[in-house]
Amino acid sequence: MTFVSAGRRSVLLMVAAMSALVMVLPSGLRSATAQTSTGTSSLTMVRQTPFVGPTGTFRIELATRGLPAGARIALTVYAQVPTRARLDRALLGDGLGPTVATTPQIAAPAPSGAVGIDLPISPVWPAPTGGAVLSNAGVYPVVVEVTGADGRSLDRLFTQIVRLPADGDRTSALSVGTIVTVEAEPTVAYDGELTLSTADAERARGVLAAVADPAAPALTLAPTPFVLTELKGSVAAVSTALAGRPVLATPWVPIDPGSLLAGGQGSLVVDEYRLGIETLTSTLRVTPDTSIAVIDGATSPQALDLTLDRGARAVVLGSSQVRSPVDGGALTQQFAIAAADGRRVAAMAADDIAAVPFAFVADPILAAHRALGSLAMVHFEQPEPGRGVALALPARTSPLALAEFLRGLALSDGSGSGSIGAAVLAPTTLASLFATTSTATDRNGPILRPWTAEDPPALGTYGAALEQARWDLRGARSLLPDAPGLVEPIDRTILASAARSLSTDARLTVLAGAERSIRSLSGSITMPSTQSVNLTSRSGDIPLSIDNSLPGEAHVRVTLSSPKLDFPDGPTLDLVLAPGSTRASIRVTARASGAFPMQVSIASADGILPVTSSRVDVRSTAISGWGLVLSVGAGLFLAVWWIRHFRHTRRARSLVDVESSANPDEVI
Repeated sequence: MTFVSAGRRSVLLMVAAMSALVMVLPSGLRSATAQTSTGTSSLTMVRQTPFVGPTGTFRIELATRGLPAGARIALTVYAQVPTRARLDRALLGDGLGPTVATTPQIAAPAPSGAVGIDLPISPVWPAPTGGAVLSNAGVYPVVVEVTGADGRSLDRLFTQIVRLPADGDRTSALSVGTIVTVEAEPTVAYDGELTLSTADAERARGVLAAVADPAAPALTLAPTPFVLTELKGSVAAVSTALAGRPVLATPWVPIDPGSLLAGGQGSLVVDEYRLGIETLTSTLRVTPDTSIAVIDGATSPQALDLTLDRGARAVVLGSSQVRSPVDGGALTQQFAIAAADGRRVAAMAADDIAAVPFAFVADPILAAHRALGSLAMVHFEQPEPGRGVALALPARTSPLALAEFLRGLALSDGSGSGSIGAAVLAPTTLASLFATTSTATDRNGPILRPWTAEDPPALGTYGAALEQARWDLRGARSLLPDAPGLVEPIDRTILASAARSLSTDARLTVLAGAERSIRSLSGSITMPSTQSVNLTSRSGDIPLSIDNSLPGEAHVRVTLSSPKLDFPDGPTLDLVLAPGSTRASIRVTARASGAFPMQVSIASADGILPVTSSRVDVRSTAISGWGLVLSVGAGLFLAVWWIRHFRHTRRARSLVDVESSANPDEVI
């Protein structure tokens, strides 16, 4: 359960619908839908009055580029639209309705420059000089058109006027819980390290600056912890200003929780949030809110189970993921959705339609005002009290668009027009949104709405590589339990590999870099590849020399094996290796004399991560107990045999001497 740009599916559907509409329009209207014309001229919005009181002045400021000499600009106001669908069509140049007022043409700066157009508003006749009568509160489409000296249309820009009810009118503003991400897609270097591009880093800094503005209204932050660590200096500069902003608990990087859970990586999802919360707490000096979660199509029902296990008591999900009411209007009340295990949780819809301009309107200022107009239409369609929507800004929203949108919300009472009216939008936090909006119910209580999730993509080869990397990381932690500064960067790298924006090849590259870092740690513990030892007695000590070039202590397990040696203290030995050289003695007993090998294997303390190994050639010159008995027996046998042989020889000589003396004259 992570937050990325909300309602990805609905955004794409909306854009497809808008594109299809443009394709069926007459050619003149199709050209009017573009933010800039296909020629050299263009109009770009610089500023607009977001909300106008009953007697206020609507002002629009434009930047022009490439206009020919003699070009002129005028503003036309069209009749109030009754629904948001009609407003969307009008902003595409279709179904504009009758003209309400047109300002006199003014000279456009040529070839480039800035121009402002003022339109005074009155609720009653007569119309102000150069202005318009807008009798009713509502949303009025506006077209700004630049024409050449020959009267040919060069470019058109579409926006709207939001005319507020009179101050004091009985109206209930629509609560708007804006969710702002601080997100960027990481890029992978050749060595597997993750970084941010210069453009993404600058955009993230701009978002931070916009939400840190003291004039910005209530909102909720959903920052990406990885991005914050990459922007430490910028975060530190605004941390004080952000101290009062509610922050949602988010994973280390935006992930696809449904895919990870389906691939058996539920523990990684847990670790993503663990590291994310730790990072948010340390960088922003706040306690992230785990009671509200923002989910999108990547959150499967099983992933929602995990979200609820983490303590979520309410969720926000894209309106396109939820079955709409019969009338097809915006979801402005709370309802309930069910997780895979049947648990129900309170939910609010993030209005995907209002978020579309931030993703697909090139002019950032115009995008902000299109979104404000869309939200205002929700109020006019459903003016009842207790209504509200969330607005999940797409991940790559322009900082300029965000700043202008927040400025517009802050001026929702029409004060920017010089006339106070009854606000139709009320900016709020997500916590307040759930506290103040009503709940749609039926006879069984809160309405349970079906919701959809995307089919989780298979992890493929990444899944196996991820499993191995996390296994090796566990061994590295066992090897260096007292040196988190050496191990935690590897953990962050492995978790970052799950970023949903990365391809499988990029993920594997990141994991390969993490594995190299792990091998670098284990490779810092060495032994001579071969050693030779002579044993002169049956039992003795074999010395082992182990070098640790790490800056901290290493906890290892030494495993011994040999065909002709016994190990009285056991074949395994747990050691703590201080930096430098460690000399250990292995007590052995030889079962025979001769030459034979002893294998020494060193692994992490839990035995998971192989570290190093060595072969010790042992030469035993000692005689075993049975050998000693046999030798003594053989010696005694030889001694007895020699004595008996000696005695027999002497007796034989004696017999010869006696016979010779008995026959002295006998000649032989």
